[in-house]
Amino acid sequence: GSANVPETSSVQKVIFRYDENRVEVEVKSDLSSEITKLFPETEVYQRRLQKVIDEILDQRVAKTDMKVRHIVSKAIEAVNIWLDKVSGENPKSKRSIPELTLPSLPEKLFLKYDGLFRYQFNKNKLTLTIPLPLGGKTSEDLNIPASITIPEIYHPEIMGEGPSITFTVPTFTIPRDFELSLPLIGVAEVSAKVNSNFYNWEGSVSGGNDTIDVPSFIGKYKVAAESPI
Repeated sequence: GSANVPETSSVQKVIFRYDENRVEVEVKSDLSSEITKLFPETEVYQRRLQKVIDEILDQRVAKTDMKVRHIVSKAIEAVNIWLDKVSGENPKSKRSIPELTLPSLPEKLFLKYDGLFRYQFNKNKLTLTIPLPLGGKTSEDLNIPASITIPEIYHPEIMGEGPSITFTVPTFTIPRDFELSLPLIGVAEVSAKVNSNFYNWEGSVSGGNDTIDVPSFIGKYKVAAESPI
């Protein structure tokens, strides 16, 4: 579906695919807005907000010579050091510490989202043999008669007479067991991707039964984020 309002457009799509091997559901969303035309005084509001933020950051912390700005900067620096250690990046290539200012708004804001769910069917099956009660017994073993006879019926009030009727009961044998086939778990995958002026994020998770010749199970994940600001 799609929607259009002044200076703004939005498009959403849902795509469903299915065959004998897999099932997929894909979701797409595209939103864009010419923010400067929609809100002509955006820069004025941004300057006012930046002024309020600066006033808060320039306040001195009680019983110290430090300002709030210094503490926030040190906290961001500590987080960056921790992220470098977790990601195993070269310590010489340090992350830059962003200035504590609001980013300028572009003329056009956009937000794109792509999501995908995929399930790969497993063609192998698990067969269970379930023994049945009285398995192997025949109708003769269970003393079931070969025929059933309904006797002649006579009713004097209606002056009617019904002849006797004989029903033949077919012979049968109860099977010894019942085979139940269950499909094995396949491989499921979920992924998502978000792109915007200020932040890009991508992640995926997959896992399941990847057995071909020998039992094999897999589990994977991936997360990546980037901010161009």
